Amino acid sequence: RDVDESCAKERDDAFRASAETHRAALKELMREHEAQDRSDAAAGEEISKIKSSAEEGRAALEKELREKRVKAREALQDTLKTRRAKTKMPSDYSDTESDDEDELTDAEKREEAEALTALDAKLDAEDAAARKAYD
Repeated sequence: RDVDESCAKERDDAFRASAETHRAALKELMREHEAQDRSDAAAGEEISKIKSSAEEGRAALEKELREKRVKAREALQDTLKTRRAKTKMPSDYSDTESDDEDELTDAEKREEAEALTALDAKLDAEDAAARKAYD
């Protein structure tokens, strides 16, 4: 009977020791899991900041490209208008005429359209290169 009790006590002690070892291992795994969760959350926040910064940079680039396009088109139109004014003879002006775009000749309208189309193509290529470089 003493032997049986001794064996039972040894088994109980071994079981308790094993259970304690498993509990300690489980607690360690839980700590590691919590640390990984914190690390993942921090990485997620950093990724969000980077994405936000990239979106802001992209929006700024797009705004800059739009402004550049508007200025380039305005400058081209001013150049064409100045060129037309220089080529007009003084007798071409009358008191009733204004310098409106409605009064452009077909050739002047065609020249302006072709120049603006060429400018747009050039700016499209530059914009694409800028976007590609940004990405």
